[in-house]
Amino acid sequence: MRAMFQPFFAIIPLMTLFIGLSLNAMGQEPDRRGTIEFINQMLSPDTYVDLDQGTLFAEFRDSTGQVIRKDRVEIPDFGEVIEFEYESGLLCIPCSKYIPGCVTRELVLQKVRRGYDRFSIPLSGPEEYEPLRKAFDHLFKILTVGGYRETVIFN
Repeated sequence: MRAMFQPFFAIIPLMTLFIGLSLNAMGQEPDRRGTIEFINQMLSPDTYVDLDQGTLFAEFRDSTGQVIRKDRVEIPDFGEVIEFEYESGLLCIPCSKYIPGCVTRELVLQKVRRGYDRFSIPLSGPEEYEPLRKAFDHLFKILTVGGYRETVIFN
């Protein structure tokens, strides 16, 4: 009788390994760091975004490399919609209607700091919008939706 159960117990480590690999495969891809890296690859070299905890930072430089604008916003303060403004060529993420002025914008050369109702990033064309919209949406879900697990292809 004892010999009959030995093959069963030999299968348990294999099942544990399989379950562990399956759970690992169900994680989100790319992670927050990979998503930020993708966003920065898509943006012009004069624009750089970073994430620290739940705060999104953006720096904008002029053609000489001098920082001319800095934006800062807490991720949960964003609204649900990510838009593209064709006339101005901007990807825009408005603040939640409950938190107007959620973006702190600093115009470095003018030494002005004030709140804005949206986060905006210049794009070189509308073809950049959809991959960036997917990337920002994925990033926001990673940071705000408990239990979010998804593999996303941005392009």
